[in-house]
Amino acid sequence: MSSKQDWHHSALSCCSPISICCLGWLCPCMLYGRTRHRLKHNGNVGGFSSCNIDCCTYAMVGLCGMAGIFNAMQRSDIRTKYQLGGNSCTDCIRGCLCTPCDLIHQEKECVYQKEKVVEHEPGRVQHMHYSQS
Repeated sequence: MSSKQDWHHSALSCCSPISICCLGWLCPCMLYGRTRHRLKHNGNVGGFSSCNIDCCTYAMVGLCGMAGIFNAMQRSDIRTKYQLGGNSCTDCIRGCLCTPCDLIHQEKECVYQKEKVVEHEPGRVQHMHYSQS
């Protein structure tokens, strides 16, 4: 059994970068959709559309005041995929207590995990650019 890692970013560091912060507070459905896309495509945002099924579903559920449930489920998916610490109870509390902050935290963690994987690719030299052949 592998040990669980800590989340890289603090849950309270939701004010930076400002672009993710604004998206989380002004259009949380779009940030949810983008993070969901990252989870499904190993951190990549290629092929991402701002108006996707996850974004639309989140917006509809949000209108009913139940977006926190989707946050908690996505947070659980992130914990499982990246073997991060936490449990279902903390997922629910964080997902429902401050929905925008939690979405920002999730997005930042997915970005970090993608960068960490790219950084540790075999044979990769930092700042090396591959030619398009």
